[in-house]
Amino acid sequence: MRRAAHSATPVAEAPSLVPRVWWVGVLLGLCAVLAVAAIKGTRLGQEVVAFVCHETPMASSPLCNPDPRQELIDKMGISWSEDNFWAAVRRGDERATELFLKGGMTINSVRLHEVLIHPQVSMKSPLHLIEQLAPNRNTEFCAPVDDATTPSAHDTPSRFAAYADNERASHFVRRFCAGYDIAGALRLRYQAEIDHIKSIEARNSATLERQESCTKALSSSEIANRLAPKDVPYGGCYQPKDIKSELEQEFCQWRLDNVSGASQWHRTVRRFCSTRHRLATADTTMRDRLGRAVLAFSK
Repeated sequence: MRRAAHSATPVAEAPSLVPRVWWVGVLLGLCAVLAVAAIKGTRLGQEVVAFVCHETPMASSPLCNPDPRQELIDKMGISWSEDNFWAAVRRGDERATELFLKGGMTINSVRLHEVLIHPQVSMKSPLHLIEQLAPNRNTEFCAPVDDATTPSAHDTPSRFAAYADNERASHFVRRFCAGYDIAGALRLRYQAEIDHIKSIEARNSATLERQESCTKALSSSEIANRLAPKDVPYGGCYQPKDIKSELEQEFCQWRLDNVSGASQWHRTVRRFCSTRHRLATADTTMRDRLGRAVLAFSK
């Protein structure tokens, strides 16, 4: 009787613990190196930390990716708040600004506007970090809202005119708001300001005609002799019977309130008529600033 042949089944070897133990030792050693480097803060230590966190399995560990908010408190003694963030920006603290931005700090349009309108503040502020680390947090600031119901300085296109005279601020805004048609919004606002000035000038032209008509009506010798006889102080303005029209009544009251003694008649009449028909002030300051802003943001 023949015996059945039995094939030998190989027995699997137990996995060696040596590599695993070796890596544990390496990681513990690296942790010690990182701790020493962090404490000493030397250039060599910084280079070691940079190597460990970029070239070894430690790169994904919490030691190589500290929480920015916690680092602000632990290493800089700065608590997480919007006020502290903008204080860091205004004093030019790049490290604190970077940690705030990496921690997710929002970009408040009012606060950023206040930084940009002051040349000395914007000059030392780390605006490049806001541009680099918060490119997707620009909607509130960059959207050129042009709504008469929201006339705040920080949310109308006119605000960009305040940045145009500051090269650092305008350079930052052009890059930070690259996806927005700021130049187009400024052109619309600029044209609206031009139209506004033209409307004032047209009204003033009509006002000048009314001034001349008023002056002519009160400048005749007959009215002068009747309302300001030379032998009576203030003349016939004290005598209701000598006043023949509503215009003369208004002139007499104004003359009694504003002129002492018998001043020169024609000068008094012109003063009255220019007061009665006042010219509007056509302030071209904003128009000129918007014109410069259009050029600055069209680059």
